[in-house]
Amino acid sequence: MVENIHTDRHFGFYRLMVFDKNTDEQKHYNPKHWHDLLEITVCLTGASMVFIGGKEYRNKPGGVFVIPPRVMHMVQGIEPVSEDTGYCLQIDLRCLYQILPELRNISLIPECSAETAQRMISLIRKLDESVSNGRSNIECASIVVSIVFLVCEEQTGTGIRQSDDENMMEILSYIRSHYSEELSAGKIASFFHLSCGHLNRLFRTKLKQSVHSYLMDVRIEAALHDINSSNLSLTDICMRNGFPNHKSFIAEFRKRFSISPSEYRKLIRSVTIR
Repeated sequence: MVENIHTDRHFGFYRLMVFDKNTDEQKHYNPKHWHDLLEITVCLTGASMVFIGGKEYRNKPGGVFVIPPRVMHMVQGIEPVSEDTGYCLQIDLRCLYQILPELRNISLIPECSAETAQRMISLIRKLDESVSNGRSNIECASIVVSIVFLVCEEQTGTGIRQSDDENMMEILSYIRSHYSEELSAGKIASFFHLSCGHLNRLFRTKLKQSVHSYLMDVRIEAALHDINSSNLSLTDICMRNGFPNHKSFIAEFRKRFSISPSEYRKLIRSVTIR
């Protein structure tokens, strides 16, 4: 699934994102993260790697994955990303607790059966059509509730539990709040009264990457935002986002996108001019 939002619609307690072949895979870079929303990712064409709670899955056309609230995750398109299309539906379950109190305790299973996936895609297509045609909020909300019921039907109580990632969520929040500072694995470990070895093992287990790699992901995400939305020099962008030097910034950027920051800036400016 391409990580860029083609259509972004907000209606109360849910958010529907539509991905098509015109999206730019470099415009939005989103490393492993978590939030309070239930997320359903759908692959219609192409393929994607889905990371959920320490496990990796491959999503292919017709596949649907359910990502529980407050669980680390990432959806990354597999080359060529121009072929990736699909949906991402995010739902705030807290708005449904009064009518579905069992949602407070349910353990969500990431993988959906083929039958459930087919029904889920049908409902999400219907939601997309209803929103596009300006149907009433009540009609759209009823479709979202039907999707939640379908998710509940699929569960067996043996999936990912929200409490599994509580420690990691605190650590990731700390990194996202302090990434622009002189931050290191040692400083992070010290703040949380952990050894560097234990902290790195936690990252390897939960995120399948090192502390340093995740920190660089967050800094690159912020730098991309600055390149796309400001006229700041690349040197200023490098310094304000915590990179130790310009050489490190270029190396980390090139590692993820196969081009340098200056080449990327020229590319997006040439597209804007056209």
